Amino acid sequence: MKELFAFGFVQIAPGTGGGVGIGNDHPKTKLFITHGGKLSTTEAIYYGVPVIGIPIFGDQFLNMEQAVVKGYGLKVEYEENLAKPLEIALNEMLNNE
Repeated sequence: MKELFAFGFVQIAPGTGGGVGIGNDHPKTKLFITHGGKLSTTEAIYYGVPVIGIPIFGDQFLNMEQAVVKGYGLKVEYEENLAKPLEIALNEMLNNE
């Protein structure tokens, strides 16, 4: 599998203490993996980047259901063995499989 993350393109968000990276606005961003929070999904919509969401609690489930219904994202259920469902979603998003 090709490199999934372009680390050279991710910037550190100012005022965050250096722990929060941003990169949705880079023109080579193919998709965004998120927990499905309102801000991250709003940013993805704004920049036209599709999302793969792994909701954990709260509004994240509803936000990801909306992403699926409106066609800008896929939802992956959080589980102990997340690798295979995430790989399937990545292949579907990146290769239309």
